Amino acid sequence: GSTVSSWSKEFRHPQPRAQGLIAREIVETLRQRPEWTPPQYGDEQMGDNLSEPLNINPDFESASVGWNPPDNVSTIIESCDRGGHCLRIRTDLDRDAWLAYTRELELGLRTPDNPPQIETRTDYQSVAAKEGVHFRSEYIPATAGARYWLSADFKGTGGGGMIFVKGFADFSHEASYLPEISLVELGLTPETFAAMSDEERADIIKADAASHPMRYLREVYRWHIKCPPSSKWVSLAEVFPPRKSLGDNVQWLQIQLYAYWPAGSYYFDNVGLRMIAPEALDEQR
Repeated sequence: GSTVSSWSKEFRHPQPRAQGLIAREIVETLRQRPEWTPPQYGDEQMGDNLSEPLNINPDFESASVGWNPPDNVSTIIESCDRGGHCLRIRTDLDRDAWLAYTRELELGLRTPDNPPQIETRTDYQSVAAKEGVHFRSEYIPATAGARYWLSADFKGTGGGGMIFVKGFADFSHEASYLPEISLVELGLTPETFAAMSDEERADIIKADAASHPMRYLREVYRWHIKCPPSSKWVSLAEVFPPRKSLGDNVQWLQIQLYAYWPAGSYYFDNVGLRMIAPEALDEQR
């Protein structure tokens, strides 16, 4: 008769979802080959079929051109330790003093040319512990159906660095208020604006939106890279949207360099947003 052979093997797994993992290992052992794994986020490699950077001045060699002006306290464009220039974000600042200063900047009540001396703090009263600090690019026209690569160099030991790409759309047609900076520019207060008739308010909002359309954008998309803590410069690159393409509701994109807790200094350089060429995108589909 035929010879019957037998063998045994014990399967163990320390993970919380051990049952499914053990079942997979049993199947792979019996078939003597690994199970098929679908493509995972992070598997894609940055190719050659990319546009030039869509954002202006990725390397900060033209100061803040293409970016919102630095406040010269929490956001500083300075000489880089490896040559050229880079952006330093400080989050080790007294929160209340920083909020007062940046509010005056936002309302056009002062300039960053002569910034105040703000106390250094690394505790829970620092800006790191709550808001953190953003440094924003100018708005970049979005392309519906596109995918993009975001690449950047980063240095910071704290682990509190992130890079966002946010998508925006025009919602001026729904606006029932004036942005605070518009109130200040028009010499109005919330009380005087609220006291106007509905028609007067609507006319003012319509005129303001025509003059300052970017003030009426609303966030409709968000993606980010978490920067790893490192005492040396590291290069990062990831593709987005992770699976599909950008929706047609996104009209504008904005890069936002961000740092928060723990309090300290975080450095960014060579921040470039590139679009995958349409023909390469067709191949991916």
